[in-house]
Amino acid sequence: MAVALFTLGGTIAMAGVGRAGQDVGRGGGDDGGPGRGQDVGRGEGGGGGPVVARLTGADLTAAVPGLTELGTPLEIRDAHAVPSASLTTSHMLAVVRDASRAVAEGAAGVVVTQGTDTLEETAYLVDLVWPHEEPFVLTGAMRNPTLAGPDGPANLLAAVLVAEAAEARGLGALVVFNDEIHAARWARKTHSTSTAAFASPNAGPIGHVIEGGVRVLARPPRHEPLPVAPALPSGGPAGADGSDASGGPVGSEASDGFVAADASDASGGSVAAGASEAPRVALYTAALDDDGALLDGLADTHAGLVVAGFGVGHVPAPLAPVLGALAERIPVVLASRCGSGSVLRATYGAVGSEVDLQRRGLIDAGLLDPYKARILLRLLLADGADRSAVAAAFARHG
Repeated sequence: MAVALFTLGGTIAMAGVGRAGQDVGRGGGDDGGPGRGQDVGRGEGGGGGPVVARLTGADLTAAVPGLTELGTPLEIRDAHAVPSASLTTSHMLAVVRDASRAVAEGAAGVVVTQGTDTLEETAYLVDLVWPHEEPFVLTGAMRNPTLAGPDGPANLLAAVLVAEAAEARGLGALVVFNDEIHAARWARKTHSTSTAAFASPNAGPIGHVIEGGVRVLARPPRHEPLPVAPALPSGGPAGADGSDASGGPVGSEASDGFVAADASDASGGSVAAGASEAPRVALYTAALDDDGALLDGLADTHAGLVVAGFGVGHVPAPLAPVLGALAERIPVVLASRCGSGSVLRATYGAVGSEVDLQRRGLIDAGLLDPYKARILLRLLLADGADRSAVAAAFARHG
């Protein structure tokens, strides 16, 4: 059976040298069409000059030793040529929609190549809505093809092996890097340049690729995929705060705003048209001597807030009443800025502690890091969830 390969640009697809800031490239552009370029980027690994030219999916697969020998047909789709810092929710939902169609047409699994900057977020977004048993594997590279020892070919080979493996069925979205298999729920980018950048601090990898074989060591329980959220936009550039701005179509269907998260709708589902403005969710990191002045007026412009608190979920005492006032108007989720470990619920009771903040109406994110908490909160609000539904969802997912 075939594996559907979607390429979204990123370091894995960069090669050639140009002037910084130059907008050049070959192959598809950010809309998948011919002749469009992309902004210059050096790639995470540095090197002799800024890499510029986008490699197509055919270029990528041709550079992978051993891939042809697998005998696995690849259905290559050059979807977007976008640095992952500029990927949007709409881009990823369009890929999920098309991947659902590929699965309905018989694909054994899906592989997506993209830049690594936002991969931990896009992987979790996919995992929340992917309704199929077939694996959805995301990978990329930390060293671009112009450097000695690029890791892209090995990562792509491992990703294809996982996507077609029976052992990976039912695991949802997976991040495959450095011959490790990570559940999207736990995966984090933990280093800016290392080829071993991806890890799962709270759980470790759930499997490995060993001598061309896929070994799955743990099968984390999965939740029901989130339902259709027609409020999310179909396309357009990312807003300054990271949220999607309303804009032009993504792919070929301008009215599509979200993939149907119903396994019975194998085609990707009919998607609501006439989408309203997407909910904006802010991410705020608590810091030393923080009084919350930057949060003034936020409830007038945003539908939700995720707070990255100290340690187990603490903030400075002056910030606590500010967050409490916001929680009276919009859902406010409390996560930890540490990168691993859980927010606590009943250990500390001082002003600004987790107990105090929960009394003020903040919602516990559990083990979800702030970036994933923002993804979940935004999807919930787009579907019209109220505060009690948001709290129940975080109790399940966190």
